[in-house]
Amino acid sequence: YWLGLPLLLAYVGLYPWLVWRSLRFQAANTFHRGLNFSFHGSAGESYVAYGAANLAASVAGIFALPWAWFMQRQYQVKGLGYGQARGHFRGDVAPFYIIGLTSLGLSLAGGVVALLLGGLVAGTWSAISGELRSGADIEDLFSGPTVAIFLGVAYVSFLLLYTVAWQYVRGATMKYVLNNAELGGVVRSGATFSPWGLVWLSVTNSL
Repeated sequence: YWLGLPLLLAYVGLYPWLVWRSLRFQAANTFHRGLNFSFHGSAGESYVAYGAANLAASVAGIFALPWAWFMQRQYQVKGLGYGQARGHFRGDVAPFYIIGLTSLGLSLAGGVVALLLGGLVAGTWSAISGELRSGADIEDLFSGPTVAIFLGVAYVSFLLLYTVAWQYVRGATMKYVLNNAELGGVVRSGATFSPWGLVWLSVTNSL
């Protein structure tokens, strides 16, 4: 405890600084037509986007998490430079809330399905194995293979559910940012991939 807590506090305090240094390093080592990119965002701005925003999200949860995503992506795009051109993010915070609510809906619906699936498989096993025979001890039922099967199915289902929800957030956020980013007011990026394609790829890889 006495070692873990200071390390955790140090990590939380250094994380925005590490992100800032990482973005500078990545930009400086990315080239296009012989000209390298640059990153002009400040460390102070990183402490707002990755420090204060993450702190607000940890306290307010889903009510502040999409705002944190917005602040972080805006910081990344606005700080980007290519020669004399500077990045600009034309997006708004509202679509991030739509992405967050969609992910929350997937999680809730998927959680219900996972519990029903676990109950169905465990119930089927109980019927086949005879654990639900007349006069069976309820303690034996909850300590037998039925519970292990239910927990196993539910565990795997929740792992896949987490993959679906998180990869959807990643894919949808990436697509929205790429469709609303521009460089120097002239060059605009775009994305044609489907976030659900990324979800499917992640689920099949997880399996």
